[in-house]
Amino acid sequence: MDAVEVMPSTVTEAVLQAAGEAAEHLVDLDDVDAYLAARVEQVAALPYNDAKVAGRYAPITTLLGRLEARRQLLPLVAAYREAKALRDSLDFGDQARLAAELARQVPQAAVEERGRSRVVLLDEFQDTSHAQARHAARALR
Repeated sequence: MDAVEVMPSTVTEAVLQAAGEAAEHLVDLDDVDAYLAARVEQVAALPYNDAKVAGRYAPITTLLGRLEARRQLLPLVAAYREAKALRDSLDFGDQARLAAELARQVPQAAVEERGRSRVVLLDEFQDTSHAQARHAARALR
């Protein structure tokens, strides 16, 4: 974890946030790693990353460090997921992911939910996760 240059409490927050976001966006950690690796490669290939001008473009170096740090946190995210599974524990992201999976895998669940209410009002839509939006879309079909 040589790219991680923050305090343990900040690492903990980052792991919890990454775990929640991956669950709520229904993405696999391997896909997250591949995405981050591609961004590292993309940024590293920028002409501004030339050693002759690196001092003038310190933000690129900073960005590369942050991307690498996020990649290095992914094994901790996986370990956190495993620890929750061993303890039969869920957090909010897990609940959102499981609800979306249930709606996808059990069409009857969406049918029954539609029958429970004529209208559903959603407040704070900007705070709706990808998993919640997919679950809602399935329920409305």
